Amino acid sequence: MTLTYNPPVTRHAIRRYAERVLRRRESLAAGDDGDAIDLLQAAGVDLIWIQSRLVEIAAMARPGCSAVIADGGRCVMKGGQIVTVSEIRRHRPENRRYFTERPIGYQTLRNYRRAA
Repeated sequence: MTLTYNPPVTRHAIRRYAERVLRRRESLAAGDDGDAIDLLQAAGVDLIWIQSRLVEIAAMARPGCSAVIADGGRCVMKGGQIVTVSEIRRHRPENRRYFTERPIGYQTLRNYRRAA
């Protein structure tokens, strides 16, 4: 019987953490994750620190969770392993609906002003 070890962090997650959390742009030219890791390492990025930080984040996760939000990024998990890091989705103001966008009658507006 052969035991396989899946590290809690993928190379893709290390790349995306460097790009999206640390805002490093050296790896954007590379198509493959291995090439991107090489470019980041040549630029002097501390990949060991990134990996250890992602391992800490994976250890914080509850079993069965799909993502952990930490360090300004969303760490997506599958099977207890961080597979990628994405930016936190924020609601855009143009997508929100405010009560002022609806047509308001005079009576409704008068009642609203009294309550405020």
